[in-house]
Amino acid sequence: MIDLDAIKGRANSAYLLDRDDGDALERAMGDVKTLLAEVERLRHDVADLQLQREQNIIDNMHAFQEGGHKERAAVVAWLRGGAGLGGGEPAEEWDDVWVAARDIERGEHRRGEER
Repeated sequence: MIDLDAIKGRANSAYLLDRDDGDALERAMGDVKTLLAEVERLRHDVADLQLQREQNIIDNMHAFQEGGHKERAAVVAWLRGGAGLGGGEPAEEWDDVWVAARDIERGEHRRGEER
């Protein structure tokens, strides 16, 4: 890590020095090179963070979609299992429940939404 306070101090004192002071100019050029290298390093860090952010967004979208598919499968299984209606009859006997399970499984309940 660079010492910004030291660079600021040298920059401020350079104005007070004689313009013919070669050492002050050499130090100032060294500071400029150091600052440019730091800016370049930070640019790379920002680019890496932006790529990581984009990948995290994609990963989150996939996880959200996967969770939706799992929930849909659980609802369909629950409906086909009788939807908690009791009785010993299988879900096929309750046509409306069976049709609802089929429609949900196909995604028809989402109407105009993207499936």
